[in-house]
Amino acid sequence: MGKQAIAIIGAGNLGSALGAILAGRPVDIRTWDRDPSKIAPGLTAAAALDGASHAFFCMPSWALRGALKEFAPLLGKETVVVGMSKGMESEGKKLIDELLSEVLPAGQPWAILSGPMLAKELSAGKAGAAVAASPDAAVCASLAALFAGTRILVEESADARGVALCGVLKNVYAVGLGIGAALGWADNMRGWYASMAVRECVIVLTALGGEGATILGPAGIGDLVATGFSPSSRNR
Repeated sequence: MGKQAIAIIGAGNLGSALGAILAGRPVDIRTWDRDPSKIAPGLTAAAALDGASHAFFCMPSWALRGALKEFAPLLGKETVVVGMSKGMESEGKKLIDELLSEVLPAGQPWAILSGPMLAKELSAGKAGAAVAASPDAAVCASLAALFAGTRILVEESADARGVALCGVLKNVYAVGLGIGAALGWADNMRGWYASMAVRECVIVLTALGGEGATILGPAGIGDLVATGFSPSSRNR
């Protein structure tokens, strides 16, 4: 029996870092990108996805719908589709969990993987953390097992809506923290701002169908701190 096959769609900074991390596991990594210079010669999307247990879609939120539609016919029925995007559609305003459940074929397993995973740090050999969120607990468990022993610590959650919302909200408040830094705010004021952001996030999460407690995990506070305080974060 061959190695477990893992497909990574998108060889940008995050996709490349993810592939390097998973390369330490006993799996067959197949990375595909529209830029042929970033992938193995002759590798097609169909070949990358053939027999894959998990397919990681590493791309901006605005590109996710198109990618899911394009590659859905190539997916195996049991392939777990993992959305790595943080944000929402610019036109339809759909969150990542809505896109995955709406565009993928009925019964296709899916999950969101979100948290403090700055690509620059991961590529430099530093650790990260994430929440695997899905309506299917077995899907979350499969992701936790896949990353076991790697530099990414994965927690499990059934609150896919809350995790998707955290991916939007943390960027909004990270921009605010960046503005505060530019205005000369020291750590006291930025600490206050972060506490107010968390309070508001609980209200927003609850109002929009998520669980308020989700903001207290890696996809919430964890990602907000990483994104809002790191000089390498573009959203700061």
